[in-house]
Amino acid sequence: MIKHVVLMKFHPDVTDKDIEKLENGLAVIPDLMAGVKLYEFGRDLVHSEQSYDFALVSAFDDLEALESYRNNPDNMAVIHLVRKLSENMAVVDFECE
Repeated sequence: MIKHVVLMKFHPDVTDKDIEKLENGLAVIPDLMAGVKLYEFGRDLVHSEQSYDFALVSAFDDLEALESYRNNPDNMAVIHLVRKLSENMAVVDFECE
């Protein structure tokens, strides 16, 4: 299984409405694509100096399923929004049992 983790640090001017739009876009992704085993996302609760503002954790059967997800047009629209809202992002993909 492949885990895909995305951490987002939003621009200071990002509003709750902007984040709700992102959450709505993310919420439909698992229903649109095969191969998604886990799909969780949410806002940071602690707000420490090291915290990012938002995280997405997803899991896929294999690299092929991850690539299919990454290149899906519906997902590409959400990625565009993430890039617009974020001043910084961190992404890691790793294999797990």
